[in-house]
Amino acid sequence: MNLLFRLSVALVVVACLAGMPFSAPLHAQQFRAVEAAPAWKRALAGETIAGPLTFDTRVYAASADRSVTCLSLDGAFLWSRLLPGKPAALMTVSPDGTVYVPSENGAITALNPDGSFLWQLGGKTPPLFAPYPGRDGRLFLVYRNRVVCITPGGAVKWTLILPPATLQTSVSAAFLPPPSETADGDLLLAAADNTVLRISVYGELLEMTTMPSPVTALSPLPGGYAVSLAEGTVRAFDVRNRRAGADTERVWDAHTDSSALALSAAEGTLVSVHADGTIRGLNITDGSLLWKAGFLQGRKIPVGLPGTQVFISFDSGQFNIGFPGYSCAITPAGLPVWEMFLPSALRTPVVSGTGYVYAATADWILWGYRAETRIKIEKKAQKAQNYGILNGRSTEFGMPFASDPLEVRAFFDRVTSDIGDGTVGTGESGYARRLSEILANETDSRFGGRPYDVTERGRAATLLGQLGSYEYRASLLEAAYGDFDTSLAIGILYGLASLGNDRDGQSLATVAHLVKKAGPRESAVIRAACDALYALIRYSAGKTALEGTRMLSEFLESPYEGQVQLYARKILGNILQ
Repeated sequence: MNLLFRLSVALVVVACLAGMPFSAPLHAQQFRAVEAAPAWKRALAGETIAGPLTFDTRVYAASADRSVTCLSLDGAFLWSRLLPGKPAALMTVSPDGTVYVPSENGAITALNPDGSFLWQLGGKTPPLFAPYPGRDGRLFLVYRNRVVCITPGGAVKWTLILPPATLQTSVSAAFLPPPSETADGDLLLAAADNTVLRISVYGELLEMTTMPSPVTALSPLPGGYAVSLAEGTVRAFDVRNRRAGADTERVWDAHTDSSALALSAAEGTLVSVHADGTIRGLNITDGSLLWKAGFLQGRKIPVGLPGTQVFISFDSGQFNIGFPGYSCAITPAGLPVWEMFLPSALRTPVVSGTGYVYAATADWILWGYRAETRIKIEKKAQKAQNYGILNGRSTEFGMPFASDPLEVRAFFDRVTSDIGDGTVGTGESGYARRLSEILANETDSRFGGRPYDVTERGRAATLLGQLGSYEYRASLLEAAYGDFDTSLAIGILYGLASLGNDRDGQSLATVAHLVKKAGPRESAVIRAACDALYALIRYSAGKTALEGTRMLSEFLESPYEGQVQLYARKILGNILQ
């Protein structure tokens, strides 16, 4: 009886599992892709050179007619802006919505999400890769022999000259993966000599790790990073413990039959898209194979051709994947969400957070496909990442304590000089921490410290913003809600103006708070508020721009003085140009 009972239970379990769409370890699943029909097609003014790229509910493409076009998720035309030259195939949309478009003549143009011109950075040649956005608004530009870091406002923070052995050409770069980062935010570059360069956000070349074969993909992993090699190995490194002489430790290798062309990690799974037409899910802890999915079904899709671009992202609890002729979504557990075959003429498709797939052809057409219908198109709230630059005191970064007014002034002059010369580099951590301490009026009585006066605190606020990291905004906001002083308020407003983008509306609320505290007769504060609003409107766009414009319009009439009204009118005129 007991044996019969066990057999019955086993048969029931097997029957149930047979109908369950699950992915057992080491069990290959076959995707059931269908031919996709486009939801819409849009003719552009020229062949798509860069993009399409997506942000929120918008899609961007740069065309051969020297323009950038923005469409809505359903293909409706929103705006188009001219560029100073033919775009290179290197456009980027940063997490704050700024559109960066390098041109073949070396210029890099920055546009806000509404298409307004922000700034332009000159150059002789375009970077080798699309500009890589950092976690705090900074942008990394990788050239043949150097890496340049710039602020959200387009100012150079530092330049790192690369070792001669790593020099690349545009040809070699075409076969290398784009830049990536470690879990802590160090920049990762694959070089032409089979090395991986790890570079700090301050422009320090921390390490060069030699690989046994060319690198084909890079991805951050908890505690370190992963690389894929041309020989078919996926290798994980741990860089959490920076011990002298052993900054990076290899923790596991996973051997496969072909190289991975793209990597992405989330929820304990490292997903790799391979040249042989398979997707693998690896355990990020030890590299063991969790699942394997095949998706080509005998189709001759050129996944493994040299230089083939593969799109991969993690959004709404699933990995979205695209390459010429195919796009799909798969969960971290290996379960297919959707998949579709696309016309072979389409270039690498991208998948938006709204469930659309976008791709372009050489005949000036942009295609949109509805892969899935999401009732809620807002992204799931994610924990904000940063570099922790303000963690610890300035003395921990080698900054000598300074309290004397002359010493403080000399410190301000040094920071100002480095910002203007684009040589902040390794000094940023100490500079930012010291400026934050002065702004917060933190002193150290052990060294005969004195309270900082409001003029010093105001200048510290301005310089902190000019250093160009969104991480510093919290210090500015906190100081704004303390005791009010005119000099301090002006410094905070100009600090916020330098940081620009305000997607959460907190900077606008702080401007309104300082204006209310100052009152209509404090014309210097109101003029600084006008400048801050101008920057917030230009860099933020959308609702922030509308609210900022409304706030500016309040300065056009009584009780504000005539000079303030004229200044506000001038600012509004600049915005409307």
